[in-house]
Amino acid sequence: MVVSIWVTNDCNMHCDYCYVGEKGILNLSLQDYDYIETFIYRAQERNKEDNIYIKFFGGEPLLNFEFLKYFIEHFKSENVIYSVTTNGTLLTGEKLDFLVKNNVELFVSVDGGEKIHDNHRKLKSGIGSWNVIKKNLFKVLEKNRNIKVRMTYTPETVCALTDSIKQISELGIKSIHLCPDYFSQNWNTENLAILRQEFTKIIELRKRLPDIEISTGNYKETINKDCSRCGGGENIFSISTEGDIYPCTYAVGIEKFRIGSIFNLEKIKWGSYLVDASSRKLCKGCKYFKVCYSGRCIYLNYKMTENLYIPNGFFCAYQKMEYKLVEDGCYD
Repeated sequence: MVVSIWVTNDCNMHCDYCYVGEKGILNLSLQDYDYIETFIYRAQERNKEDNIYIKFFGGEPLLNFEFLKYFIEHFKSENVIYSVTTNGTLLTGEKLDFLVKNNVELFVSVDGGEKIHDNHRKLKSGIGSWNVIKKNLFKVLEKNRNIKVRMTYTPETVCALTDSIKQISELGIKSIHLCPDYFSQNWNTENLAILRQEFTKIIELRKRLPDIEISTGNYKETINKDCSRCGGGENIFSISTEGDIYPCTYAVGIEKFRIGSIFNLEKIKWGSYLVDASSRKLCKGCKYFKVCYSGRCIYLNYKMTENLYIPNGFFCAYQKMEYKLVEDGCYD
């Protein structure tokens, strides 16, 4: 079971594409903890699942370190894994020591090498954040802790994807997770062709750097498997800073997908948005229909097209590119 908790929508950076915090600053409080704990135990009991994966998000979640720390110190489960997705600027002192001591998985958002990163991810002063984050990454590595970099790339930065990976790996990072900007309107045939070229280079780079995990997705493992149904609202949940419960991180803030509140568990609409992936009528003729993630990531579809069953053009082209690389033996 996966529970994503949005502990704050406040942030100490000013990234050029960010929309978080448009409603004003909201934080979960210590008084909210008992309600969240009760909800998680109730959901766990319904699903009869032993393992719980709790992800802390923001804004910048370490700005509400008080809540995050309190939660980890008080939540009792033998089979819980924690992760925090952070911009990396606050990975210092007490915060870092606590996260390391409690084996919290660290995902740091980095948008590329120094030049690209600083162009997109600036501090509120307008200065790029690369040097601050680089220094903090070294602090984590000094504690012999693995750290995972989550690297978002765009149509404008895709041409430097391989070089960005090299720069990040040279810092000592052993795990890099690549994530395209699905929502950009600037994807086209030209930069999709560049993306395929970059992925071909990355696949070769993996062979030369076997100790470094460069994750583009698990398409090789899934090409012969039917895409499983999304478990949103059944064993996957997201809790907003207002205590509202949604079936997916992409659904947070969309009122029609709100399934309840931590403050009124009796009215939660459990599993109310479980859908049949075969409902994607426009995709029926596609050879990848049964394996494509558009059949699972229905809320991502909605975020892009306002329709649960229709992916946007880039998401469709991206999936086809990945599976074609598998078929061509590039991942062998």
